[in-house]
Amino acid sequence: MFLLGIDTSTPVMSVALVQNGVVLRESARGELNGPQLHGELLMPLIREVLAEVTMTDLDGIAVGIGPGPYTGLRVGLVTAQTLAQVAGIPVFGVSSLDALAHGARRAGHVGRFVASIDVKRKEYAAATYDEHDHPVFGPKLVPAAAVQHRATPQAADVAFVAIVRALRGETQPLTPLYLRHPDATVSVTRKSTVQR
Repeated sequence: MFLLGIDTSTPVMSVALVQNGVVLRESARGELNGPQLHGELLMPLIREVLAEVTMTDLDGIAVGIGPGPYTGLRVGLVTAQTLAQVAGIPVFGVSSLDALAHGARRAGHVGRFVASIDVKRKEYAAATYDEHDHPVFGPKLVPAAAVQHRATPQAADVAFVAIVRALRGETQPLTPLYLRHPDATVSVTRKSTVQR
């Protein structure tokens, strides 16, 4: 499969072009100061990676669905969905924690692995994976102090996980993975009306 991988679940945004298990091109922008920069920098990053390829050459787009901060995830998901719709290709959602676990294996890590992503407010989203990259715990919010290994998901690993799952016929919903309840809620109390 020939996929464009995108991950915007952290301040280190990345894009990669992967074909048959090989990374052809990849690029990242590190430590973005402000979520609005994901929106400003993602398309230039995609154009850079696709310099010699058109969208219709691709078999699909793999995008990290989080967990992560709201704005960054939304930018990645909406961009992936829009590009895929225009090109007439599928979009594959991949947990960014799953991509982290896959990246750890590519780097030579063996045994159990704890993948974690900073979701702000002194909390991390974390999941534990067994030696076959199957989640055995989480994802769950944990205090930042409880996290030892801190890495960022790479778009290439998002694409690799999507390829494996597509070959197995597995799919994941293309919805952002949020672990925290929204700050704003709809009020369910009714105001009493006074008749005069």
